[in-house]
Formats: sequence, structure tokens, C-alpha cells
Amino acid sequence: MDAASAELLEALAIMFTVIPFGLVVVIVQIIRTQRSISDALMSGILTAFWAWGLIKVKRLNFWLQRAGRFDQMFSLMQIHLFEMASYLMLLLILSEDGLQGMLRMVIKCFRGLARPLVRLYLVGLAITGYGMGVLFAGPPDTTTLFHGDFGVHFITTGLIVIIFGVSSHPDDLPGRMAAVSLIAYICLLFVATYIGGSWQ
Repeated sequence: MDAASAELLEALAIMFTVIPFGLVVVIVQIIRTQRSISDALMSGILTAFWAWGLIKVKRLNFWLQRAGRFDQMFSLMQIHLFEMASYLMLLLILSEDGLQGMLRMVIKCFRGLARPLVRLYLVGLAITGYGMGVLFAGPPDTTTLFHGDFGVHFITTGLIVIIFGVSSHPDDLPGRMAAVSLIAYICLLFVATYIGGSWQ
């Protein structure tokens, strides 16, 4: 596999973490019946650290691949299976009534995803996830945060779309809580991943 293909695969692997965990944050805040700013912030923070751990494992895996230490690598399929189980576990933790609450949440979320505000959040989340994938993929010397890296522009654009969504629907309390949680998730995940650095 050449360097460009490996970097694209790493970007997609990071996106596969950022976007679904952000979707969990949105689903939980749209469906919940009890809402407060502190709950929204805590669910965003918890989800960000959970996703950060998985991104760190993926970046370690790709670093081992670049270093030629194939005997110490994980299978990407194993990582993705663990990640999918993590989404379900996080939904269980953040839902109000355990497994029954999670099942009701999943059923209701299809109705919630049809709302225009939630669609704007999903667009912003997809743009942000792509930006994080572009920014954090590849060797660490390619990350140039303060020199206008292309990924930073996507992350900023995604956040602007989310903020525009919440400002265009000021009376939507679940939407505001989802925005608070999603912005906390994105910002904390971005800062933690950038500060955490690479394995080199």
C-alpha cells in the first residue's frame, strides 16, 4: 500500500470514530426527556474521551504499520467491531431506562433525524469528522495546525454549520441541548487528539 492510500485509510478510520460517536451524542440529547446544560456537557465530554481512546488506538496501529512492526498491529476489523460495541454500550450508559430505554431511543431517533435542525447537525458533524480525519491522518510532521491546515478549515466549517443550526431554531430546547453536547464533544475531542499527539 502506498503512502497516499495509507493516509486515506487512516483518515477514513478516524472519521468512522468521530461521526458515529457524534451521532450518539445527538440522538441522546434529542430523545432525552430530562434536559440540563450540565447533562448535555457531561454526555459530550464522556463521549469525547471514549472516542479519543479509540482514535489513539487507531493512530498507534497506523504508526506500527508505518514503522514496519506488523507483528504488533491490531486488525482494523477487530478495532471496528469493538467500536460498534462501544456505540451500543455508550447508548446504554446515556439512555435513561437501560436496554428498554435504548431500544425506545433507537426507534424514536428515526423520527428525530427527520427534523431539519438535526439534519444540519449531521451535515456539520460529517464535515467536522472529515476535517479531523484529514488533520490527524498520516505522520505527525504533516499536522500543521497553526499554518492553516486543510483539516482545520473543515472542522471550523462544521462547527459553523452546527452553530447556524441552533441559532436558526432558538425555541427548540432539545436541539439546543444537542448543540451544546455536540460542540463540547467536537472541541474536546479535537483538543485531546491534538495535544495527545502521535506515537513518534
